[in-house]
This record gives sequence, structure tokens and C-alpha cells, in this order.
Amino acid sequence: MISKVKTYQNYLQSDCEIVMLITDSIYVSVYCKDLLLLDRLYGNAISKGYQPVRYITDENEERTGMVSW
Repeated sequence: MISKVKTYQNYLQSDCEIVMLITDSIYVSVYCKDLLLLDRLYGNAISKGYQPVRYITDENEERTGMVSW
């Protein structure tokens, strides 16, 4: 079933496991509920030289909306 995820809170409450948002073809945000996969994605981004790379947490989440489905 396809459903829209409009906010970070929607994502947390949904069955959606991973969201990738790409803006202007260079800004990438990845939201992932699987912590092992998240650690691998983070490590891969670091090893490939992407900068800046940081974890998005409840405390630093600045996004007010997202549309993904």
C-alpha cells in the first residue's frame, strides 16, 4: 500500500523504513529506521568523502515537512 509521508512525525509513526530526500541534486537526507543499515550508510558516505555528514536526530531535526511515497 502506498501512503504519503508528509512530516517527520508521520515517518516515525508509519511502516516506512527508509526515506531519501534529494534537493538540487546535491543535498541528500536519508531517514532510516534500521540502525544497522543506517550505520552502514553513514560509514559509506564518510568513506566516499561526502561532507558534511551528520546524523539527524529528534534534537536536531529541522525539516518541517517532507513528501515521499
